[in-house]
Amino acid sequence: MDSNALASRSFLFHDFAHLAIEIELPLLRGFWGNVADGRALNDPGELEGELAKAEALAGPIQTLIKNDASAADFHAVLARVLPDQPELDHVADSILQRARALRGQWRATHFGKHMEVQWPH
Repeated sequence: MDSNALASRSFLFHDFAHLAIEIELPLLRGFWGNVADGRALNDPGELEGELAKAEALAGPIQTLIKNDASAADFHAVLARVLPDQPELDHVADSILQRARALRGQWRATHFGKHMEVQWPH
C-alpha cells in the first residue's frame, strides 16, 4: 500500500462516530456543527468546549463502531470520558443505535453510489 494513501474507511468510521455522538448528546458546536456553520472540513479550529468533548469521544467510539461493540462497551467509554453525563445509559444506547444505523446505511449503499446523511440541528 502506498504510504501516501489515505485510510478512507478509518475516516468514515471516525466521521460516523462524530455524527452519532454530536446528534445524540447533543453537541451543537462539535465537528459537524462547525461544518454546518461554514467551517471547512480541513479546518480543525480550536480544540475546546463541545469540539474537545466530541474529539475525546470520537476515537474510542470509532473503534467500537468498527468492532460492532456492545452497549456495555459504549457505556464504559462514556462513563470514562464523561463521568458526570446525566442519563448515561440512555445516551450510550442512543449513540450505539445511531452508530449501528449509520453503519447499516453505509453497508446498504451500493458501490459507486452516494450515502447521504442529514445534520438535524
